Amino acid sequence: MSTLEDGVNLRDLGGHLCADGVLTKKQVVLRSCAPLYYTAEGIAHLENTLKVGTVIDLRSKREITKAPLFDGVKGALLAGGEKHVHIDLTGPATMKVIMRNTTCFDKLYLAGLYITGQTETMTTFGIKKLGFSEGGLKALYTTILEDATAEIKKTLVAIDRSIQSGDVPVMVHCTAGKDRTGIISAILLLLAGVARDTIIADYTLSEGNLVVHSYVIERQSKFLLDAMPNDILRLSPSYAAEHILECIGDVDHYLLVSCGVEMATVASLRAAMRAE
Repeated sequence: MSTLEDGVNLRDLGGHLCADGVLTKKQVVLRSCAPLYYTAEGIAHLENTLKVGTVIDLRSKREITKAPLFDGVKGALLAGGEKHVHIDLTGPATMKVIMRNTTCFDKLYLAGLYITGQTETMTTFGIKKLGFSEGGLKALYTTILEDATAEIKKTLVAIDRSIQSGDVPVMVHCTAGKDRTGIISAILLLLAGVARDTIIADYTLSEGNLVVHSYVIERQSKFLLDAMPNDILRLSPSYAAEHILECIGDVDHYLLVSCGVEMATVASLRAAMRAE
């Protein structure tokens, strides 16, 4: 579960030991930060050495617009070409929570901020309503796992479809490759039967990786760095991974009942993730 060379917070979900002694299969699913942080050599490594077959981008449209995928580095698949899938994992969920926690006056206030282009003030207001300022990573992960179930289903269906069509490895990424990517990775490892401690250990690697590649965080807007709690942007502590696993509980029940994933998809992903 070490970081892959020439990558930025890049690692293979393969090679983990499952409870029954089977290993997770390599070159099926990779996790990473956004390719915009890669050098030309890193992009070449993804395309020519790892031969990434599908890219699943979990960022919001605003993130993509504000941070173009490449700084002049070409790469058709990674830049949004064929077999590049975009699923905004958190946007719809955060809006649901904000709407639940706002009064009619708050909604009018938000509309006014939007119309007048005061996006920074609007974002700060939203962060407060979401409870991120006080709850940090736990609040963020609760929001995703409880309110982004439709998006989680879409992501897993897209991964399974790519695996079944042979467009592997599938590279899943968000911005830093820590939170949204970490949740999808945890679900896949749980499906394969990987032990909780191993899943937590994989999650915590992101913090060290992002220290090495500190520019991933530093290149975020200063406003966002000031507005968001430190742990959300920079840290991947074990307690946050434990919270993910607690929220999921029994992974089959969570996917089948909470997310509405088809049983056939659950079985297909489990089989694909295991080197049997």
